[in-house]
Amino acid sequence: MFGRQIGEGAYAVVRIATSRDNNQKYAIKVYDKTKLSDINRQRSVRREVVLLQKMNHPNIVKLIEAFETESHVYLVMENVSGGSLHSYLK
Repeated sequence: MFGRQIGEGAYAVVRIATSRDNNQKYAIKVYDKTKLSDINRQRSVRREVVLLQKMNHPNIVKLIEAFETESHVYLVMENVSGGSLHSYLK
């Protein structure tokens, strides 16, 4: 079940989600495909998925699953509390 929005960028929003199976909280990055009409932006999203699938480091958010529908691309990631990296760096 999707919950409140916890982040936003130019091409995607991040929402909190809770698993029905185990009540685990996840961050879901949702790309609207209408905003991905540029081929370079589409490649960038694909590259993000491939790189996150390969990453295994305690300081990098883990990608749990990636899937898409006709209108959206979804990246299910571990939920990390404490705000965004952007806010922290500011």
